[in-house]
Formats: sequence, structure tokens, C-alpha cells
Amino acid sequence: LQMMYISILKCMEMEKEVLIPAADPMGAAIYDYYANGKADTLVVHSSMFEDDEIPVADLFRGYEDMPELEKIALEEARGRILDVGAGSGTICVTVAKHKPTWNVEAVEVSNEAVEILKRNIEINNVNVSVIEKDFFKFEPALSYDLILSNPPYIPTEDVTQLLKRHDADDPVLSLDGGADGLIFYRELKSFAEKFLEKDGLLIMEHGFDQKDAMHKIFDDTSFCVIETLKDYAGLDRITAVRKKV
Repeated sequence: LQMMYISILKCMEMEKEVLIPAADPMGAAIYDYYANGKADTLVVHSSMFEDDEIPVADLFRGYEDMPELEKIALEEARGRILDVGAGSGTICVTVAKHKPTWNVEAVEVSNEAVEILKRNIEINNVNVSVIEKDFFKFEPALSYDLILSNPPYIPTEDVTQLLKRHDADDPVLSLDGGADGLIFYRELKSFAEKFLEKDGLLIMEHGFDQKDAMHKIFDDTSFCVIETLKDYAGLDRITAVRKKV
């Protein structure tokens, strides 16, 4: 899973949104690993927390190697399910494989990740609807019973510096974590207020030091925080909330 750093480059002569590999390291790593088996580890650099290493092979793991977020997703999955920032499709493909009668959709903006996502759907012979779109502009026709996401939580300044090191030319940063790394979670809350059914679940992965901020965002009249779970390293990484109204 999913897109840690994504930036959208507006084409002046085209109406579609495109991503360049330098501004889309996660998508490029997903594609490269799938095609060539070359990418070993992605390293997330941030001024707000220690470097975080992401083995690219983990983006293609099976159920037995899944972290709690994905196993909870399988246990709670029902009805209409949305995977936000689906990446290579680890979550949505596995959910669809174990729950073939349910309606599973995946939103992803990275062109390269979407290509691999579609291949994984075909290889596993599952039914997942892929929506290649910026989540911030996504407005579905119907609501969902479960929303899953491992969104970017890197502050804008750090993403900007990362893109400069990769020579991205003045990109529009539509999916970075914002000034405090929490903009995507606020957008997920706004989205869930409109498109998550009552008693529906929103399950999100986040930075190990963002538990209190997550509770502050979601513990209100519209949602209640069910639990924050730790990852295999014992760090607070996954928060599940339920919609009350």
C-alpha cells in the first residue's frame, strides 16, 4: 500500500492529470518491483519523525504477512468498500478475493500504480472497480459501508524538499500531508461525513506520533474513535472510527 508522496503535474495542452516518475516515487517503485524486481526499500525522510523504511515487497504481500489494518479490513468488510490510495492493490484485491460478493472500489492517482493494480486484479481474477483520480476531487454516486486508507502523512515542506532532490519542476502538491501532515485525514473525515453510511467504519494508517491528533480530529459528534492499534514494532499506527450519524 499506498501513495506516500504524490504530486500532480498539470498539462498545459491536455485536460488530463499526469504524474512524472520523479514526482511519484511510490508509483515508480511499485511498477519497477513488479516489472523488474529491482526496488528493495523506500526510505521516507521527514523532519518530524525518524526515517521510515518501506520494503517494496511488502506492497505485494499475502494475507499471512498482512498488518492489522488489512486483517481488520477483511474482518469488518461488508457491503460497499472503498480503498483510498490503493497502490498495487494489496488491500482491495485481498478483500475482493475473500469477499467476492461485495462491491469493492479503489481510488488511485498514480498512473504507474494503477497499471499494476489492474494487473493484480486480472491475475487474481477478482472484481474491483478502479477509479484513477485525485481523491480530493472524487465524489462517488453512492455511499460506502467501509473506507480504508493509508494516506500521506509527510509535511509539505519535507515533500517539497524531496521533490526538489528529484528535479520535479514546480509540481502541484495535491496529495502531500499538508503543513502538519494531517490534511489528508481531515479530507477523509469530510469525505466520510458525506459518503460513509451511518455505523460505517473508517480505518486509517498514520504516523506513529499522530495518535492524539487523530483522536482530536475524529472524536466528535459525527464520529467515535473505536481503537488505535499498534504495528509490529509496537508503535501507534492504525486508528478505526465509526460514524455515529
